Amino acid sequence: RACGSQEAFEDALRRALRESGAEMIILAGFMSILSEAFTAEWPERILNVHPSLIPAFCGKGFYGLHVHEAALTRGVKVTGATVHFVNGVTDGGAIILQKCVAVEDGDTPETLQRHGAGRMGDSAAGGGVVLCRAADGSWPVGQYRVAIVLERMGFLWQKGHC
Repeated sequence: RACGSQEAFEDALRRALRESGAEMIILAGFMSILSEAFTAEWPERILNVHPSLIPAFCGKGFYGLHVHEAALTRGVKVTGATVHFVNGVTDGGAIILQKCVAVEDGDTPETLQRHGAGRMGDSAAGGGVVLCRAADGSWPVGQYRVAIVLERMGFLWQKGHC
């Protein structure tokens, strides 16, 4: 951890979000769990894209390719992705959108990851949610200025907060 601790990381993230004027956060490829204290500061203002159909393959330890490995090991015929609000319970916030992807013979965790990401993108656009960067560099969604946190360290390193 470049910041030294979870608390230091979340403090740096708070500063970056405050400086950007963000009013909503979208986590995409974010491989960390935010504390209950942090998520309580952003009620129904943090969205996460999880690579399974919650409640399947979610919670502690289910992130990245681990989700797809578990789905293949279990032998499911359908998997997918879920967009949900983030709260103090890991992957426990209200579900906003889910999209199914058929598991095909020969699929690997990597192919499932690609299929799921592509389908969720199609669904988001088809569902009327389109993210376009504004002239000031922000990502407005509805009435909110949005910070898209693509990965834990990349966001903060680019902004120089850790």
